[in-house]
Amino acid sequence: MESKTKRLIAIRKILETDKINNQDALQKKLKEFGFYYTQATLSRDLKFLKVAKIADVIGEYRLVLPEFINKTEGVRVEKNIPLDKITSMEFSGNIVVIRTFPGYANGVASTLDSYNFYEIVGSVAGDDTLMLVLREGSSRLDFVNRLITKEPNLKEIIPVVKNY
Repeated sequence: MESKTKRLIAIRKILETDKINNQDALQKKLKEFGFYYTQATLSRDLKFLKVAKIADVIGEYRLVLPEFINKTEGVRVEKNIPLDKITSMEFSGNIVVIRTFPGYANGVASTLDSYNFYEIVGSVAGDDTLMLVLREGSSRLDFVNRLITKEPNLKEIIPVVKNY
């Protein structure tokens, strides 16, 4: 059996039987089973398996296989994370760097993606930071105005933007 296949099977078994809060904990558990590989490889494997990081009813995060998201007792999936989880925003060219409370960047990115703003080409998110790429020809001001229309409370953390 190919080593990737063995890794994927091991990951599935661990996630089905243990409560794993993050990639680091999963990587340690995999080492117990003789799998030693980088965090980057683990990230690719989790993406391939479509593993989600979700909050349970007491607010703790865990990694869950997609087929268990609606079946897992005590797990709630937030469809649209409120944008009040954003702590700061900064611009660099057509890139917007947004910081969130730990664990919320993916949810905030998903929420922003769901708005289908013309100005956003795409997003990339980690644990507490996400990057948005603004469409060529769209101004920062256009993006900020659309965002404030959706979430007026963000006015306090969005930097003053001039029309570029």
